[in-house]
Amino acid sequence: MFSLVVKTSVIDSSTYVEGDIQTDANLKINGKVNGDIKVLNLELTKKAEVNGKITAFKAYINGQITGDVIANFISLGPNAKVMGNVEYHKINIAAGAAIDGQCKRHDENAHKLIEKK
Repeated sequence: MFSLVVKTSVIDSSTYVEGDIQTDANLKINGKVNGDIKVLNLELTKKAEVNGKITAFKAYINGQITGDVIANFISLGPNAKVMGNVEYHKINIAAGAAIDGQCKRHDENAHKLIEKK
């Protein structure tokens, strides 16, 4: 029997990335990214800052984003600040999180935002 192991890449708090990121792996961001991100699962920590569009199957956001977020499942932590539109199938918003943009929910059967690989 085969087992699927999905690796997680980490962008450290002392790291600044200029350019787009695309991977079939998970990504955890503690630092800053100026560019679009397309990943399987994304975690933005409290210190993370992203300037660009985020596309993911699942996204946990507890940092700051300037740009749109598209994911089937989104969880906004208490320190999340999203300055852009949010498209999702399911969303969880903690007290203290902020969205400065429009939110649009999609029916999972009518519109699959991101296909899980």
